[in-house]
Amino acid sequence: MGKLVSIIKKGYYGNVVTVMFREKEIVRFYRSQTGERIFLFGKKFWKRSIPERYLLKNGCNNASIQACGLDDIVRQSKKTVVFVIDSIEDLGGVETRLYHEACYMKSIGYEPIIVTKYDRSDKLREFCNILLDYKAPNFTYWLDHIVRKAKPVFVEFHFKGWKYLHDVNIANLKEKTIVGACIHGIYRVAHSLMRQFDYRVYSCANDTNRFEDAHHVPNFIRATSQRWSYKKQSTALFISRIAEVKLKTLDNFIKICEQNNIAYKIAGPIDHANTKVAKFVARLKKDVLLGGIDTYQYLSEHGDDYLFVGGIGQVPIEAASFGIPALILSSRSEEYSTFLTADKLAFFIKWNFVINECPKEGLGNADDFFHDVARGEVSQYSLGDEVNDLLSVTSVMKQHMDIIRNSRPDKWQ
Repeated sequence: MGKLVSIIKKGYYGNVVTVMFREKEIVRFYRSQTGERIFLFGKKFWKRSIPERYLLKNGCNNASIQACGLDDIVRQSKKTVVFVIDSIEDLGGVETRLYHEACYMKSIGYEPIIVTKYDRSDKLREFCNILLDYKAPNFTYWLDHIVRKAKPVFVEFHFKGWKYLHDVNIANLKEKTIVGACIHGIYRVAHSLMRQFDYRVYSCANDTNRFEDAHHVPNFIRATSQRWSYKKQSTALFISRIAEVKLKTLDNFIKICEQNNIAYKIAGPIDHANTKVAKFVARLKKDVLLGGIDTYQYLSEHGDDYLFVGGIGQVPIEAASFGIPALILSSRSEEYSTFLTADKLAFFIKWNFVINECPKEGLGNADDFFHDVARGEVSQYSLGDEVNDLLSVTSVMKQHMDIIRNSRPDKWQ
């Protein structure tokens, strides 16, 4: 027998929340661009005008459209692409992928336009940013306006959160151009929603079980010929945002270092406003913290100083591209944390270099690594050539572009 009570949550507009009892509607909360309603057993029970805060968001979106310089972009660029993402942080695998994808499109003659609620990345602000709050009633109107005006060859939704997609008229956008989704992480999104897109690509293997006709396109790195060499280094580096959700992963990194008498440095912006993060950071020596870095630039200049680099997602890929031993960390237990080797490369590409959701059999080789280091035998952990061959921006983006083109050849310009 199914659940007696179920709660269905969708976007910010329309039927936002519906409570069902034995598949019969009990309560429904509905929001339009002008008001809010509550229905009890299908009958209107309560109503009010839309709260002022939503109208203020409308005003902010109006001002952003006027200030974004879209007219200039359209005049200067014959070809554009539009990326839509809920928000952009200053550091992360999602942001790194989007940046490289935008750079690639620029290099082949397309002007990238990024639509997001906010952008904290200096790199991604190099491109045309249009800041739109997706909780505003006029979000979908302005998104449609941007697509009509810019006439992009495709619109690609990158999402870490997906709730706002329920409010987007994807069918309307598809009348104008190709519309796709790039999925980061593990999400439980309705297949009915995902089927509306012309194509779906994902970076983590688990998603293929959730979305029909999805294509695995791994994250990528800037190719480099620079290679790390073993010089009896005795310091390790951890790279990540220092946020509450990362503390267990960071703690496991520190445990592995301390158990093996390895000094360590930690690089990444710190969420000082979070109490748990502040307490964690207060325990560390000040000279351990490097602050925010550009991973590629920092490793190109200082990678040889470290015995290995630890992290998840994009960090191990970039470290491995220089030939630096890469430790893929688990947030559950340090026993699952695994140094990348050639025999595990295809497996971790499939799982986007994230351990928590993948099968655990064969993981956890830290003891082997430090035993090999003691003997000076570390070449099997240096995979610069292999990673550059498989995961360079050029090779991965060619695969990505083929998927876009083949999704609707009639719309490709």
